[in-house]
Amino acid sequence: MKTLHYPLLLLFIVLTTSSFTCRKARQEDISLEGQPLDVVQQHVAGKWKLLSTIGGISGTNKTEYQNDYISFRDFKIIWTHNDTVRLNTAYRWQKMTDSYVMLFSGFPDSFQPLKIEPNDDLILTDNIADGYQYRLRRAN
Repeated sequence: MKTLHYPLLLLFIVLTTSSFTCRKARQEDISLEGQPLDVVQQHVAGKWKLLSTIGGISGTNKTEYQNDYISFRDFKIIWTHNDTVRLNTAYRWQKMTDSYVMLFSGFPDSFQPLKIEPNDDLILTDNIADGYQYRLRRAN
């Protein structure tokens, strides 16, 4: 009877450990510039935690964020701060030069996705006069 337990235990261990997948860390950035729209959309879709912005007239104004989240789903952007909605509007994709930008309905702002960094950070830039770069980390 004990000899039957060991193979079953071994089988259980093999099956449970094989169901866990180790996510191999990427070593390089994924550039979103010049990519087809479906590739850009695939990488941008989802919920992101806003970590920081840098830019402005001097290019060095840095702001850190604690509880801001931005979701891109179904051509809609929802930006929350402390669970309060700051922005909830539709966006559309438009190709400008070689890259795609997100144009927001009713706002002069737009985002251009630049890249995904190895730690799953999305880097966006806005293309208005004093340009800011946004760093977001995947939240889901």
